[in-house]
Amino acid sequence: REESQQKMRNMVDAELRTLGGNSSNRKSHYAECWGLQIWTFEIPHNVDSQLVNRQLTQQMKAVNQAIQTANVTRSQTDIYASDYARLAKVVLAKANAGYSQITRGAQANATRHKIEAEADVSVKLKQELGLDAQSLVTYQRYNAMDDLAGANLVYGFGGQKQVLLR
Repeated sequence: REESQQKMRNMVDAELRTLGGNSSNRKSHYAECWGLQIWTFEIPHNVDSQLVNRQLTQQMKAVNQAIQTANVTRSQTDIYASDYARLAKVVLAKANAGYSQITRGAQANATRHKIEAEADVSVKLKQELGLDAQSLVTYQRYNAMDDLAGANLVYGFGGQKQVLLR
């Protein structure tokens, strides 16, 4: 740009000098140009092409840098997403393991309490009702049917009372 401005100053200066005529008239007609505002200026085609090519090159560099930045960002995002998915799987596996452990522990505890309660009932039945060992076994067999899904107890079809338990 500076070079173009200097060329324009030199051209205007040269033109003004030639308008002045011979050397004796030059002092009276000579003017020096300090500030020039150009209203219409035609850039030579080769200079214009160079400017356009330079701008295109700069824009392409900027676009390529933006694409590269986007690719890096996308790669980092994919890495973060895969890390998150991996951590989520680990947390879910630990949660399932904890759930299984707690559930099995609770089931075992409930079974233990049930067995203890049944043992206490058997002792009380023996003490208070005076049941012998065979009667206690019969009681426990009928009581165990409660634990079986879809079990039916049919009793008393040989006599007057008939009972069907489901």
